[in-house]
Parts: sequence; C-alpha cells; structure tokens
Amino acid sequence: MRLNGPGPLDRPLSHPAPRPAARRRPGARLPLAAVLGVVLAAGLPLLLATDAGATPSASAAAALLAPPAPAGNNQLTVTVDDGTGKVTTSRLDCGPDQDPSAGPATSGGPVAEPEPLAPTTLPAPLPAPSTLPAPLPAPATLPAPVGPARSVADSCDQLERLGGPVGPVPAGQMCSMIYGGSQTAQVTGTWHGAAVTQKYSRANGCEVARWNRMAPVLPAATGGA
Repeated sequence: MRLNGPGPLDRPLSHPAPRPAARRRPGARLPLAAVLGVVLAAGLPLLLATDAGATPSASAAAALLAPPAPAGNNQLTVTVDDGTGKVTTSRLDCGPDQDPSAGPATSGGPVAEPEPLAPTTLPAPLPAPSTLPAPLPAPATLPAPVGPARSVADSCDQLERLGGPVGPVPAGQMCSMIYGGSQTAQVTGTWHGAAVTQKYSRANGCEVARWNRMAPVLPAATGGA
C-alpha cells in the first residue's frame, strides 16, 4: 500500500557538505619562548656596549684626579761666613728643568726640488736725488744689566757649566799649604733633581780652588792671612 505523497524512503539521501580546512592567519602569535629569545638577543649587545664604554670613562676620571708629577727644580740655599762672624744667607733659583729643544720634524720622504723662478725684468733705477738727507743718529747702546738679576743669571750659567756645585776634594789628593782665609760657606738644595749638600772653605790650595770655581755663586774673598 502506498500513501499519498512521498515517504521517507522515497526521499534522496543527502550528505552534509565538508567544512573547509582552517587557514592560519598571518598575524598569529609566536610562542612565548621565541619572543623571549628575540628580546635577549637584542638587549645583550647593548649591555656589552654599555660595559665596554664605562671602562675608559673610569680610567679617564682616575687620570684627571691623579696629582701631577713634580718638576725637578734647581734651587739652592747659599750660606756664607766671611770669617768675622757675619753670616749671610741667599736663595738661588735657576728655574725648573727644561727639556732640550727638538729640531724641526722631518717626514723622511723625498724632498721636492723648488721650481726655477722665471726671469723678470727689473725696472730702471731711479735717479739719485741731488740732496741726500742727513744720516740718522746711531741708536744708543743699552748698558748690560747689573745688580742681583745679572748676578743670578751668571751664577746659574756657571753652575750649568760645572754640572752643579763643585764636589769635595778627592781623597788622597795632594794640596798646597796655601791658606786663603777663614771664610766658609755651605750650599744646600736641589740641582737637576738631586739633593745637594756641599761645604767650602779656604783652608788650603785645593779648597781655595774649589771656592774660586764656584764664583759668582760664592763671593770673592776680600782678605786672607
């Protein structure tokens, strides 16, 4: 028996349409471990650069705070007893040590020869004037400096020639028995960075020679026995 209208058995079977596969969006989030790796890789060079740049700054600050090395001075104290009990003390300051002046720097390469100058035509000389002007008076000659300034300069020059204050008489040297006077002197201080302590007298020929070589650092003797 067949009922009116199509029955369930007469309907065609229908299957559900397959769903499309899910696509991965370009903006998907990266895993947390990958993000941390990128951050550490970018920050490590900055930390290293900061540490490397801090070291020169610290050394430069230490160099600025370090006290400068003292310069070697040539300063002497001269004490003279004229033999009558009158003692005079003076200070001789020849200034700090100076480095020898260096010559002009050379590159060491070949030196180019100068180009020859082109000949030029000189103008004709002017006619001599009929009346020559009177010659100018010669400049006055200034006198040489005298006084303490000249004495200090001469004393420093003499010490430079001697290489410093004259040392003691060598042991065992024969000296004449020439008595030059009762004057005594003592020179103390610093010369080219070396400490100086020398005593002088005029008791015999050797001591008189030492005294005379120290002039004008030591005054000339005014008398003797």
